[in-house]
Amino acid sequence: MIHNFAQTAQEEAEKINSQVGPDELGMSLVVDQEFWEKQGISTGEELALSLLSQTFSDTYKTLKGFRPRGQKFSTVEQAQAAIDGLEQEYEEMLNQEEVDLQVQTAFEEKEKELQALMPGEYDYESSPKISGMGQRTEGTKRMKKISLLELRNFVKEEISGKKNNLASFIFEQDTEQEEKEPAESEKGGIGDAPKGSAVSKSTNVKDVDPIEIVNQLLSGEDDAPVVAATQGNWFATSGAEAKAWVEKIGPEVVAQRISALASKIPATGLPKNIMPFLPGPDDAQGDFSDVKDALSPGGKLNVDMMEETAIKRGLQYLLEKQAPPSANQFTGMDPELKKGAAAEFMTAGLNDGNPDDDRVTVTKGGSLAAADAIPTQSNILIYKALGMAMNPKNQISGGPLDAWAGTGGEILDGHHRWAATMLNDPSASMGLAGQVDLSATGDKKEMLMYLTAIGNALGNATKTESANKKDNLLIERWRKLAGILND
Repeated sequence: MIHNFAQTAQEEAEKINSQVGPDELGMSLVVDQEFWEKQGISTGEELALSLLSQTFSDTYKTLKGFRPRGQKFSTVEQAQAAIDGLEQEYEEMLNQEEVDLQVQTAFEEKEKELQALMPGEYDYESSPKISGMGQRTEGTKRMKKISLLELRNFVKEEISGKKNNLASFIFEQDTEQEEKEPAESEKGGIGDAPKGSAVSKSTNVKDVDPIEIVNQLLSGEDDAPVVAATQGNWFATSGAEAKAWVEKIGPEVVAQRISALASKIPATGLPKNIMPFLPGPDDAQGDFSDVKDALSPGGKLNVDMMEETAIKRGLQYLLEKQAPPSANQFTGMDPELKKGAAAEFMTAGLNDGNPDDDRVTVTKGGSLAAADAIPTQSNILIYKALGMAMNPKNQISGGPLDAWAGTGGEILDGHHRWAATMLNDPSASMGLAGQVDLSATGDKKEMLMYLTAIGNALGNATKTESANKKDNLLIERWRKLAGILND
């Protein structure tokens, strides 16, 4: 294959900008040879390989929940072949997501219908009509208690044609004797035949019955819903492998760990667009020292993050801090720090009237026990968590998380690797790229926005769109780049 690369990285960047145009975030490549050479990139071919490697890593993270480790490409052909493999895998996932979307849409409609049918909360029961001293009910209808999980399962059954009417499902004809709650022995336990409760690629850990999940895994069946959900992915696990994994750990222990994992997931997570992409992973630009410099006085960099009162000539006034910019407002900065919004942001603390106030505790590396970690995202999927935990090739249990965390234990990335560790060994230690005090400014969300901007200034763009939309845009970007590389 013949590639018409430009001689220098700057010329290749200019060529790509002119042919491809700004990307989906309105950004274009830096056209400064000195900037690229500081990144270790001199030629047009090296730039093309770097772009494809970055695209591969970003999309691998989007699809699999963590970045590839030790993946290095020496030629653009190798990078394109790897991207082609991801694109094929993405298409397989899209087919499943179309089914999940149908279920989710139907679920939302049924939830509205349920709310209209019921006068109050989901567990409301209408008072029975009283007849005589015995207070016997007379042919009245009563609303069943129904959980959101039951409603989701109802929707799936309705789509498959097994149920017809939500009202008939909720309302049941009373008998002359009051219904009784099932005895504990009738509720089902570990080792019972699984009920076959639906599990898909959109099922959250918080929405599952741990005992039902364990029983599905113990069935050893490839078509058990939770096992089937892992198929077609990098951590596909067979029914026999799933059963062996549960038996090795212990069915009761696995059920307890699923419950513990669910209890740690927050009701609402922090927005994805304020999650920083900082130096540490192999594909990240910059170095830990750049982050520390930006968060500490006395160096070339210092972000203005602190607000304080000052007195000058007998007058008290407020030294206002610089508000954090929106995510991906810039990507990369002038190496000489003489021009541009990124350079201005990264040096504002040096010129705010107090060169010593903008200081945040930051440490390199470190580790964190999974049980002590605090997730910051709420969308943790059972098939990913179990898939990473069960797959014989991985069975993730601690090890490098390749991500930053707060000094208080807050996880900023790698949530599914953490979830898998919680299932395999909650006491296992996870290695970190770095830790930072998220409470330094008094507002964790604001601190994350500062960190996101620091990562942007060092050349690391942050994801800001939904996975499906972003994936489509990335694939389109691949195709455009492939067109350039094949000229």
